[in-house]
Amino acid sequence: MLMLRSTYLNRVGELIDDRDRLQSQLNKLRSQISAEENAAEVVIDFDQLNPFSVERHTTDGQRCTIIGYFNCEGKREQWYLYCSLEQHNKLIDQYKAYMWKVASKPIKGKKDV
Repeated sequence: MLMLRSTYLNRVGELIDDRDRLQSQLNKLRSQISAEENAAEVVIDFDQLNPFSVERHTTDGQRCTIIGYFNCEGKREQWYLYCSLEQHNKLIDQYKAYMWKVASKPIKGKKDV
């Protein structure tokens, strides 16, 4: 009985060590993925996307950029980008330039007075 308990405790210890090792590997992989996501450049053709907002939120415990846009049928959609704050700010700059360009276009059918 004592031998069985000792074997059981050894096996539990091995499983705990395996769990800790796997958790450590998982944390390293998550860090690598996060670093790659943060370093990746995002380029969006706002003219084709037809966006109406670019916002920063927390989703599933992670910071992300949400781009609201109208699809081809005119329905509202959202696109979630998990990117760095620096990349988010670049997208905001691109979005502001897009909105300025859209606001500067003459309205079809409107005549200058």
